[in-house]
Amino acid sequence: MKLKKLIFLSIILCALSGYIYFFERHTPDTETKKARQNRVLPFQAKEITGLTIENRFGNITLAKSDNTNEWVILPEKYRTADMAISTLLSELELLTYLRQIDEGQDSFGFTTPLATITIAVKTQSYTVVIGAPAALGEQRYVRVSTNEIQSIYVVDSHPLEKFNLPPEEIRSRSIIPDKTYVPDYIQIQRDSLTITIEHKKEGVWYLSSPLQCRADQDRVRAVVSAFQNLRAIDFIDVTSEPDNEYGFNTPSTKVTLGKKDTQLYTIRIGKEYDNGSRYYIKNDYESFVYGIERMSAKLFFSSLYELSTKQFFLYAQEDIDSLILKSDSLSLELQSENGKWKIKRPVEIFADTTVIENLFKSLQSCTISEYLTSIEERNLITSLFPLYTLEITPQKIERHTKNTFLFYSANEHYYVSDGESVYKIDNFDQSVFPMTITDIAATDISLINRYTLARMEFRRANVPITLELRGSNWFLDKKALAQAEINNILNILQLIKPRKIYAVANEQTMRECGLEQPSIQITYNNINTESPAETILFGIQADNLIYGHKKGYPLIFLFDAKTVESMTDTLMARGKNVKNIPASTETD
Repeated sequence: MKLKKLIFLSIILCALSGYIYFFERHTPDTETKKARQNRVLPFQAKEITGLTIENRFGNITLAKSDNTNEWVILPEKYRTADMAISTLLSELELLTYLRQIDEGQDSFGFTTPLATITIAVKTQSYTVVIGAPAALGEQRYVRVSTNEIQSIYVVDSHPLEKFNLPPEEIRSRSIIPDKTYVPDYIQIQRDSLTITIEHKKEGVWYLSSPLQCRADQDRVRAVVSAFQNLRAIDFIDVTSEPDNEYGFNTPSTKVTLGKKDTQLYTIRIGKEYDNGSRYYIKNDYESFVYGIERMSAKLFFSSLYELSTKQFFLYAQEDIDSLILKSDSLSLELQSENGKWKIKRPVEIFADTTVIENLFKSLQSCTISEYLTSIEERNLITSLFPLYTLEITPQKIERHTKNTFLFYSANEHYYVSDGESVYKIDNFDQSVFPMTITDIAATDISLINRYTLARMEFRRANVPITLELRGSNWFLDKKALAQAEINNILNILQLIKPRKIYAVANEQTMRECGLEQPSIQITYNNINTESPAETILFGIQADNLIYGHKKGYPLIFLFDAKTVESMTDTLMARGKNVKNIPASTETD
């Protein structure tokens, strides 16, 4: 019984599915086919080459260019709004009738029509007269004439209302026809000032006159966008001499966007009108005058400072191969090596990472507050002796990247010259610039490494003590050490690290620090026997610190005196009291 019910329900479901498929899904196709059969005009929108619309606003004549397929309003050749033209053409193509009328036409309103449309299609011409509303109100009578054949239809009135529009609704309000136009250069002429901005490399803008510097990228992109999106608020009826009447003859603002192949667009901004809320504007490839909102032209009045970058130092550490830093007391040459900075001159030693990072951060945070445009002002600053000179060698040499910066101080302000521009800077921290080699050299140098140490000779007051690794055992003055004893000694040796740099090593500083006749001398070899022995000298004490120098290094360091004393006491005590133990004792 249940099986029969299941079969019966399945049959009903199949029948219902078939009904939906054949009667519901196919209905639109049938209606579409019927709509095609009921079309008023027998052509497609793309076949239309000309339109004339006569309505209460006057006559509008439209023509399509054979070459570009663009539509213009004749006879002035006004550009048209793409959306408006597309809508009108589409409505003509898709216009369908609800029914056809055979009787007379006197009462259908064709003598005072809503609009009369003349359509040119290749060699044929069609005239569509939009008459009075039909009885139902939402329909209208339409008369179509071609080759002396007339037909009258009742159609939906909504599409036809779009032909009862003024010319301004069809005319393009874009001042620039190509919104996708990407220029290679921008030129803004305002009064006696001409600002030129160029693409020097992909995606980056640079000012080339009257300054030579990197441009404010966001500001320049906004200028280009404002240019591309300029829209007319008013269409101005041009008189015989528009330049005088609208202010284009006076020193007006002129903006040009161009390409290297000489293709360019130029606009001129004239007088204000409407209580200063709008500007007259025209472009040089048309003779028409438009009105635009004042705010839409705001960016074209950007100052030189607003268009210029506010940062002069755009390098990151990883972008730089080497740099030279000079002051009246120091000249440093640094080279980037595997993520670290090494001083190459005047001495060869690694630089303090923190000092370099602080220098870069400080330079990157400096902002330009003023560009000096006067030659006299620039010469006045550059005639001074620079505080610092910074020469950069980038990893990749860029033609338009500034590589040399000179820093000046005048009138309680700081200035920078990059060879082409001079500008005042803010947020400049002079303290991050090293004044001596000791300000920048690294103190975390490698001295004694307990894990690679093979032999060490400790000498105090000409009393030598020798620590040596033989096989897996350590010996102090040829006597084997217990594991605990050697661990204690190696741990102390590992703590012998510089606290800070004192001075550059020379005869005078070595003598002043007691290093010509050191109180303690340590000579050691590493496990790699090919490496030469290294020597550390310790001189006199200064408070809780002791002067120290590693031979081969150009610097004198300060070490913790207590750590050095602890090492000395431990080794001296072990040297006197070391106990013999079995030679097989394993070491750490």
